[in-house]
Amino acid sequence: MSATSLIDAPPAVEAIPRSRAAHPGFWVPISLFFMIRLVMAIDTFMLGSLVTPIKESFHISDKEVGAIGFVTVLALLVGSPLMGLLADRFARKALIVGALLLWSGATFSSGLAPSIGFLLVCRALVGFASGSYDPTATSWQADLFPPKWRALFFAGIQVAGNIGCCIGFLFGGYFSQAYGWNKAFFVAGIPCLALAVAFLFLREPARGHADGHDSYERPSWRDTLSLLTNHRFLLYVLTIAATCSALHAVVQWAPAFLHRYYDLSNRDASYFVGLGYLVTGIPGIWLGGYTASLLRRRIPYANALQLTGILLVGGVLQLVVFTTEDKTVALTTLWIEMFFSSATFGAWGAILIELVAVNLRSSAFALQTIVAYSIGGFLASMVIGALSDRYGLRTGLLVGPASFFIASGLSLALVLLERAGLRRGQPLETVGAPLPVNPVI
Repeated sequence: MSATSLIDAPPAVEAIPRSRAAHPGFWVPISLFFMIRLVMAIDTFMLGSLVTPIKESFHISDKEVGAIGFVTVLALLVGSPLMGLLADRFARKALIVGALLLWSGATFSSGLAPSIGFLLVCRALVGFASGSYDPTATSWQADLFPPKWRALFFAGIQVAGNIGCCIGFLFGGYFSQAYGWNKAFFVAGIPCLALAVAFLFLREPARGHADGHDSYERPSWRDTLSLLTNHRFLLYVLTIAATCSALHAVVQWAPAFLHRYYDLSNRDASYFVGLGYLVTGIPGIWLGGYTASLLRRRIPYANALQLTGILLVGGVLQLVVFTTEDKTVALTTLWIEMFFSSATFGAWGAILIELVAVNLRSSAFALQTIVAYSIGGFLASMVIGALSDRYGLRTGLLVGPASFFIASGLSLALVLLERAGLRRGQPLETVGAPLPVNPVI
């Protein structure tokens, strides 16, 4: 199949509803979601800069360090499906506020850990809170913008993630050296309390309004189970799982890798990684989201098509980073890799929303989380740690580029399936309870 045939847009089909303008006053909730994402990212990425001091403090191995990510993801896998099912059926505000309060308390308590066991319990609660927040918040955010601009605005929210990443690495690296690693958790946990209170004053948007739907029905359990028969959605979930495995290699292990192989101090390595996500990651997010939104106006499967190419490039770049002996090449390529990996964030959120019905978005996100984090957080964290203990961290991190290559192949398969379905007149949204739609104009 030629490249031209892949990007030629198929004819419009009547089953796709007419989208509407963005939700009135959307800047208020988006600003709040931005701040929440920022604070959560600071805590998440700060942990990467604390790997070395935590390991030294508790005298543990790399495999045991990997267990921190393991228990966090395990708890997330409990919270995500539970809240995903509830968020499709009940008001989302209370669920989000509760998740924020739990997250804040658990993060603060992480700094009180007298042992690795206590720290694991605290991080498990953080994981449960994150799993509870994400599917509910994603459903809310999707109701603020029409499909053609979702990739851009999902990318805009993710910019907070990269800023938080930079702050987290810099902040964690500084605090761990100046005051001790546990003090960093005290400061990181406080802001979410204020954000939870502010969220109480938001008005929840009508579900599906931005997609052209004028009514909403709570899904039945049969509707929810129908997600398991949607081949395109399941292929997407596997794509994100492999992508998370690749991203995890850099997020948790990059500072330790630079420290061990290129003689950077833990603080300098953490600063370098954090600054990279700020300097190259943010432009990558915006450019990725903007180009995906422009292409989406002409090509229905543009998000998946763009994702395929970016994942392939990311795999090549990670392979260079983790295999080269040249320090300059490794550091330069790592920043370039951050640019491309960050460019995926807007597209993958928009793909999920397009593949499922309005009344199943939270459940679909929860299912994606279960699979993606089981492989990307759970398995990748433990495998990289185990391989590192046996063969060295450089070998263990080859899990990253291998995962990127697998993800790119899966994403290409999704492109081909979406294209074939649209050629047959089948819309992207194919699962869930029937919802009223408007014809395309």
